[in-house]
Amino acid sequence: MTEFFQGQMDFILFFTGLAFFFFGFTFLLIYQIEKKEHSWKFLASFGILRGIYQWLLLVQWMYFHHAVLSAAIIGLDILSFVLLFEFGRRGLREGKKPSRMWGLWMYVPLILLFAYAFFAGGGHILDTVLHLTVSLLACLLAGIYFWHYAAKRGMEKMFMHPIAVLFVLYGASQFFIDEKAFAVLTGFPIHLVYNVLAFLIFLFAWLQYLAFLKHDIFSQQTETKTLSRTQKILSFLVLVPIVYVISFFFLNFLGSLAKMELKNESNAIVSVASENFKHVMITAKNTVSLLVSFPEFVEILSATSSGNTDQASIVLDQCSVVSIDGVCYIMNTDGVVIASSNRFAPDSFMGKNYAFRPYFTEAMQDKPGEYFALGVTSNIPGYYAAHAIKNVRQKIVGVAVVKINLNAIEDVLHTYQHMCFVSPEGVVFLSGDPRFKGNTFLPLSESEKQTLVKRQQFGSSTFQPLFETYPLKDTVMRSDKDVVYVTSAQINGGGWSVVYFHGAQKIYQYRLFGIVLILLFYIFIIASLIILQMLKRNAIFAYFASVIYASQDAVIGKKLNGEIEVWNEGAERLYGYTSKEMIGKTCDVLHPTNERDHEKTMMERIRQGGAIENFEMQHLNKKGELIDVSVSMSPIKDVNDEIVGVSLVVRDISRAKKLEKMKAEFVSIASHQLRTPLTGIKWFSELLLNGRVGGLKNAQKEYVKQIAESNQRMINLVNDLLEVSHIDAEGKFVMHKKQEDFSEILEQVVEQLSVMQKTKHVHIRLGKTCKSKILLTIDSIKIQQVLQNLLFNAIKFSHENGIIDISCNKEKKQLVCSIRDRGIGIPAQQQARIFEKFFRADNSVDAGGGTGLGLFIAKSVVEAHGGKIWFESEEGKGTTFFLSLPLA
Repeated sequence: MTEFFQGQMDFILFFTGLAFFFFGFTFLLIYQIEKKEHSWKFLASFGILRGIYQWLLLVQWMYFHHAVLSAAIIGLDILSFVLLFEFGRRGLREGKKPSRMWGLWMYVPLILLFAYAFFAGGGHILDTVLHLTVSLLACLLAGIYFWHYAAKRGMEKMFMHPIAVLFVLYGASQFFIDEKAFAVLTGFPIHLVYNVLAFLIFLFAWLQYLAFLKHDIFSQQTETKTLSRTQKILSFLVLVPIVYVISFFFLNFLGSLAKMELKNESNAIVSVASENFKHVMITAKNTVSLLVSFPEFVEILSATSSGNTDQASIVLDQCSVVSIDGVCYIMNTDGVVIASSNRFAPDSFMGKNYAFRPYFTEAMQDKPGEYFALGVTSNIPGYYAAHAIKNVRQKIVGVAVVKINLNAIEDVLHTYQHMCFVSPEGVVFLSGDPRFKGNTFLPLSESEKQTLVKRQQFGSSTFQPLFETYPLKDTVMRSDKDVVYVTSAQINGGGWSVVYFHGAQKIYQYRLFGIVLILLFYIFIIASLIILQMLKRNAIFAYFASVIYASQDAVIGKKLNGEIEVWNEGAERLYGYTSKEMIGKTCDVLHPTNERDHEKTMMERIRQGGAIENFEMQHLNKKGELIDVSVSMSPIKDVNDEIVGVSLVVRDISRAKKLEKMKAEFVSIASHQLRTPLTGIKWFSELLLNGRVGGLKNAQKEYVKQIAESNQRMINLVNDLLEVSHIDAEGKFVMHKKQEDFSEILEQVVEQLSVMQKTKHVHIRLGKTCKSKILLTIDSIKIQQVLQNLLFNAIKFSHENGIIDISCNKEKKQLVCSIRDRGIGIPAQQQARIFEKFFRADNSVDAGGGTGLGLFIAKSVVEAHGGKIWFESEEGKGTTFFLSLPLA
């Protein structure tokens, strides 16, 4: 598994950097929405620098160490964590009450620690200190801030809390400084952990950005069709593994393509080299087979005459010419050279004993001897082919040897620097790279080393191991300074082989090309998403802005300091000021002196999170004329639900006020004019019914009675209309308050309606507290009118033999009186309009006549006393009316 992940390190490092890069850009987008949180830009910078850091590690992994590159990596590593540290420090320090705990003093111990580490141990110690202190501390601060931010803001905790946990885990992962030890322990690289953590941080950061964007759009009171949060998360969880898998197979396909090309190139080169070795071996074997056929060698091995030696030397000279850059020589059964083609050379073999060579031992055993070794005498590498020389009785009398020098082949190996000729034991016999020659592919035991030293096969080699694992054929190997594709070919049955380490940068170049394509794809996708989101946001805001500016009402946007930011066409029409004249200024020119206190009060209420609807007041236009307006004010909030401004919608109600005044005057005049004839009708009806102008027949009496009742209803209506006109007209609805006993007023009202109770067969039950003294500062006549209206309705809408309960309770310096009936109730869909003028519920029409003004008057009277009136009702089960009045 370790080898598998080792081959995918470019993929892992790239996607780790990509996740950090997009994470950084995501928080840049969040910063654009939520600029008040200045610490976001430090987190965005951390993410971008961390992404670049991971990509520099990728370059280092592909193209190996360089001083400048290593310095850049260390610098980015330190700078990125310092930015993360500053993000956490600033984030925790920002707020209404900044704490000294998170001040700049925190950098002092860090600077001292860095200085000590640098001067004490240099870059390596500095890197260790960074990962064990600063990175962990920075991640912890970031995690604490994210957790604190979610708790403080109270929104989208499901995104902030995971980010907090992931940063703490990322900090903990920095403890694994020894990457090789971690890979051996777990089977996968630590960068894979970074990759997973970075992607998860990016995922939740992106979801947080969508949440902020959604809140930013929804804060403008617009509606958009968006995926649910669950769908978004699932789409990410499904899409990302698919992209990962596709990218993985794409990169490995490109790598395999490059590997196939390397294999073909390497096989061709190795094939040429192995053919050279085979040619040398065949030439040597053929030459030695020819030597043993000459009788002169048997003669010189059987006798020691000089003539025979000379003749044998001539034969050896002729054979050495055939063997090309070779030496032919004859050894007796003791291993001593008695004839040689290099007898006149300074490094002549004549008289030398080579009985220790394995090729001599094999030949003496009547086996073909072959051997690659470094010449003991000449110090020249060569191939030795030996064959036993026999007399006519087939007795071995000596050994013929042909050595072909391998200098020419070694020169060919120098053309391909990383080509080696390796023994069965893994010792590099020949190599184009001097560092390889005489060393081994794997560690050798002491006994194996002693055996090789005794043979003197490889000269004075130290047999140092070159690799931790044996370089297998058709594999890619990495060292600290190189990456190679291994190709090998055996040249004989003895285990000798040509091994070629072909530079494998082509694999990384192909995979790097794939990485660039994937990066461009991701940039295109993410950029498209960002552009679409921003276009969508801007389109919604543009639409909302067009609605505001096209509104017939005046729409004004102000900062909390009163400075105007928005002034639409409706405001221009209403006040006469253009947007250029008003934007950047305050609304003081719009308020008469007597209204400015109202403005301050309303602004204070907005700062506390309240809202004001349809508040009627007067403003001044550009001409200095007073305008009756209805003002609605609401707070403008940012993504953190903090109030940053005020929105005013102002409607011109001058015409409506004039009409209302005209209507009130008409009602008042009409009511006064109607009272005179209605009073006359009432007086004459009473005269007729009392018989003062003569007796009436029963039928006549009934008709007059009906006239009197209808006339009384008309009088009640006129009285109600007058009361309503007084309520609507400022200055006419006057209260004459004094301290009164509420229980006495209540008992009087119950007594007044006793006849109606008996007629309807309804029983009224007064609670005990309603009979004890309750002092209120009230207008007794108007409160009596309220109780009459409520109790009259309770009796009228009760069923026969019904019960009405009246209770009185004292709650928080308020008297709360409730009147409960078990009658027809109020339909749920009409309950919101019950206090409107002239409104009557559908089911109340059959229960008896009414003006529809009683509850409106009752509400106005109670509120004029500083109290409240409300009800609870269920159709078919009854209604309970509540009124609260301040205690004296």
